[in-house]
Amino acid sequence: MADEKRRVTIEEWHAEARARFGDDPNKWRFKCPSCGFVQTRLDFLAYGVPRHDVDRRLGFSCIGRSILQTCRDSSDVVEFMEANRGYGCNYAGGGLFRINPVEVVYLDGIHEVFDWEPR
Repeated sequence: MADEKRRVTIEEWHAEARARFGDDPNKWRFKCPSCGFVQTRLDFLAYGVPRHDVDRRLGFSCIGRSILQTCRDSSDVVEFMEANRGYGCNYAGGGLFRINPVEVVYLDGIHEVFDWEPR
C-alpha cells in the first residue's frame, strides 16, 4: 500500500517553507521523491529554464528533466526511482507514478508536490 500523502493548505505550505529556509523563495529546497536530488528555483534558472516555467516545474518535476532538455552531456541524469548521482532524474508528478508526498490545497484544487529537504 502506498504511503499516505500529507495535506496542507497553501498558507501552511508557505509558512513551513519560511520557517525552514527563510523568506526568499529562491532558497526553498525541494527533495525529489524519486531520486532524492535537492533542488531550488535558482538551480532551475541556472540550467536555463525560463522564469515563467520554473514555478510550474519546481516541486513537481525533478530538475533532471530540464537538464535533459537543455544540456548536451546529461549522462548523470538518472532514470525513475534510480539513486541520485548528482543531477536529478526524469520524474514528473502527475503521470502514471504519482509519488509526490505532499498535497497542497489551492483555490483551484489540490496539487501534489515534492516535500522539503529534511533538516
